[in-house]
Amino acid sequence: MQEALTDELSGPLKKVHAAYLLDVSKNCYQDKWMREDGPNEPQVQLCRQETYDKYFSKWQNELVATRDSAKFQFADCVRGAKGNLFTVVGCGETYVETMANDNKDLSAFFRREYSKYM
Repeated sequence: MQEALTDELSGPLKKVHAAYLLDVSKNCYQDKWMREDGPNEPQVQLCRQETYDKYFSKWQNELVATRDSAKFQFADCVRGAKGNLFTVVGCGETYVETMANDNKDLSAFFRREYSKYM
């Protein structure tokens, strides 16, 4: 199920990543952070993390929250099945349906929040 979403958003995610890398190369290797013996590594890493968060935090937060919700629902269903095989199979089918619906929601979220990369 995850593959369907990543296949759909592969191109736009690459564009976001390219924008992130350009921003990092432009802003995280400033002369004031460079020394003859090498860069000020902690400052560069901090800049890189802040830049990553600027580009990807909304997407990562939404993706993790959505996927965790589906996993918790599945785990609760299996626990509630109390060993009944047919109910567990139904939990799996529901999980697959939930993932497909979540993919649509995540795709819509990405299109809305990252429209300039589409």
